[in-house]
Amino acid sequence: MANGKLNAIETFRDNVLLRDVFYEAGVDIAALSDDQRRFVADYLESEFGSSDFSLEADSVAGYRARSAALRQLINGLASRADAYQRAAAAGNQTQAGMGVGFGYQGQAFAADIGSTPFGFEITNLVGGLSWAPKLGRNGRFILAGERRAVTDSLLSYAGVEDPATGDRWGGVTRTGGRLGLTFDNGPLGLYGDLGFYHYDGHNVADNQSVEASLGGYLRPIREDGRELKTGVNVRYMSFDENLSKFTYGHGGYFSPQDYVSLSFPIEYSEDYRRWTWSATFAPGFQSYSSDAAAFFPTLAEEQFWMEILASSGVIDSAYYAAESESGFGVNLGAGLDYRLSPGLKLGTRLGYDTFGDYSETKASVNLNYTLEE
Repeated sequence: MANGKLNAIETFRDNVLLRDVFYEAGVDIAALSDDQRRFVADYLESEFGSSDFSLEADSVAGYRARSAALRQLINGLASRADAYQRAAAAGNQTQAGMGVGFGYQGQAFAADIGSTPFGFEITNLVGGLSWAPKLGRNGRFILAGERRAVTDSLLSYAGVEDPATGDRWGGVTRTGGRLGLTFDNGPLGLYGDLGFYHYDGHNVADNQSVEASLGGYLRPIREDGRELKTGVNVRYMSFDENLSKFTYGHGGYFSPQDYVSLSFPIEYSEDYRRWTWSATFAPGFQSYSSDAAAFFPTLAEEQFWMEILASSGVIDSAYYAAESESGFGVNLGAGLDYRLSPGLKLGTRLGYDTFGDYSETKASVNLNYTLEE
């Protein structure tokens, strides 16, 4: 290390007036590591032209102005995490908008394009392509590429405004592809697929995932107008980073480093004149683990300051704690469609998913028009 850098660290350590400023803000300089002292010295050099600004100030007024700026920085950072948490935990957060989408479905090829709702804080273009040629009489090979909205939370789906700065972040999409094989001879079905995805959003850290599923099902009831399907499904997911939180740079979506589930879905559907209704019930077992995560994954300087404040006891931690949980969960769903004309259907969907402390309720109304080939 250069002598100048060493001198800056020593000056920072020995500067009584500067220590007073930190102490007034609750920061214990003695608790900081050399790397943290070096970071603060560099910051002072950048902001004030010297890490010994209190001694080099041209006047008492100049010192007071600089020390006030430093106090404002420290106090602002100390309260920023709490502000984010209050915003993330606030009830009745809503956004409303209208999305559009167009699709084509053929014998082996399908395509769609659309948008997340206009009126949201952040709007994204979404869509996908898939090719599923037949293999023999009952099998299919599936190759698909897609860009889809991540709907786990208001942050991931619609985006939010930063309560501290007014900046926007969120609106996460996942882009990637999957390979799959299916077999269905009527009474019996089998399937498996493997996918790789890249997650990104506006001012959100990038992420990657691998996902796989394997399952099978039987049809105890298979008649004209009604069907009962029961089966078993095993699913695995792994993400590079835990970005499940709600501070700036996080995406607010479930992103464990290891996740596995075993479920037993039961689906029933029935047609009655112009009506079609369906219901699903899927109990199962889930287990996941997530790594500790930085408060600000995209803001290196702010994150280092948070670590300094945590080292000196101003805040409890600069990281979200690692998590691990296992237990039983259940997924419920219901749907109702009314055929207005041969190609036009009005429908509604309800869904409920719960596991441990997590629960999610979804509801939608849709109008679908199909062009006959």
